[in-house]
Amino acid sequence: MWRRLEKTAAGEITVAAALASAGYAVALAAGAEHPAALAALLAWILAFGAATLAVQVILVRVRSKGAADPGRRHAVLAGLLAVAAVALSAAGLPGALALATLPTALFSIVVCLVRVSPKRLRELGWALVGSSAVTLVILVVGLR
Repeated sequence: MWRRLEKTAAGEITVAAALASAGYAVALAAGAEHPAALAALLAWILAFGAATLAVQVILVRVRSKGAADPGRRHAVLAGLLAVAAVALSAAGLPGALALATLPTALFSIVVCLVRVSPKRLRELGWALVGSSAVTLVILVVGLR
C-alpha cells in the first residue's frame, strides 16, 4: 500500500490471488485432494483477474471521459485468462477449472467490448456476483 499500487489492475489481481490462496489452504486442511484444491484456487484467480480487467475498463472510460478505452486489449487479456484455464485443465488439472472460469471470463469480455453506461454499475455488479455464483456451483459440483 505504501506505493499506492493496490488500486491498479495488477494490485487488485494480486490481492484477489492472496485471498483465493486462503481458500486453497482451507481446502487442503479440510481434506480436499491437491488437484481439486489447486483447480479451485486457479479458477478463482483467473475469474477474479478477468473481472478486474472489466472493472478497470469501466473506470478508465469514466475517468478519461471516453478519451481512453482499453476495452479491446482487456477483452483479449480476459480471453487469454480463459485460454489459460482450458490449457491447465488439458494439462491434467480437473476440467472444472476451465468450466468454472468461463462464466466470469465471458462476462468480462462482453463488458470490455460493450460501452456500458456508468449508470448501469449496480446491474453490472450484480451480474458479476451472479457469474461468481455460477463459478462456485461449477466448482462444488465438478470437484466432488
